[in-house]
Amino acid sequence: DIFDEGLSATDDEFKRYFERFDSIFQYENREQKCIVIPGDNDVGGEYYGDKHPMLRQRFRNYFGRTIALYRQNEIEYLKLDIDMFESYVDGKRVSIMEQTQNRPLTSIFRIVLNHWPLLTRSARFVKPFINELEPNLILKGDSHHFHIFAYDRINMTNRVMAREYLSQSILSIDLNEKRFIYEITTPTCSYRMGVARIGYVVLLLDS
Repeated sequence: DIFDEGLSATDDEFKRYFERFDSIFQYENREQKCIVIPGDNDVGGEYYGDKHPMLRQRFRNYFGRTIALYRQNEIEYLKLDIDMFESYVDGKRVSIMEQTQNRPLTSIFRIVLNHWPLLTRSARFVKPFINELEPNLILKGDSHHFHIFAYDRINMTNRVMAREYLSQSILSIDLNEKRFIYEITTPTCSYRMGVARIGYVVLLLDS
């Protein structure tokens, strides 16, 4: 969630929220790359029927397409917008393929960015999603609490590796192990979300 009151904000209020966001994170500074993911407080999607096309379009006006593929060196970043009520096979698959048809998925390392959880859904969702998009790592938000899940592609099971905090200051994950896919939930940095532990996640990719 980029803005706490994105759903109820007027256009003028949304503009002020964006200007404050930009003053903190320098989003419009073209020298640095920023990928912004829409959340349910921005465009809806937490409750059935609360995702309005007008809100999604307003978000796109400020932050670009909600489904997009970016490349930096040998890493692909796939930005998605799959909410809690959307399927992959019957829903988002077509939209994702349309957005990536001119820039096919070719990298051997791919990070998927999505606000809502992906790996803890039903096997009908997870299996084709993984087989077709082949993420190495998934970064998500939504719950406002820090978690790391490891999904076993063979047994199709999830294991919680961390909850709320790390047992050590740095956690190393071997992303070359193709059997497992990791989903990291980033904690909120807003005290208004009502959680005890707020903060950021810093991810270092060492090739």
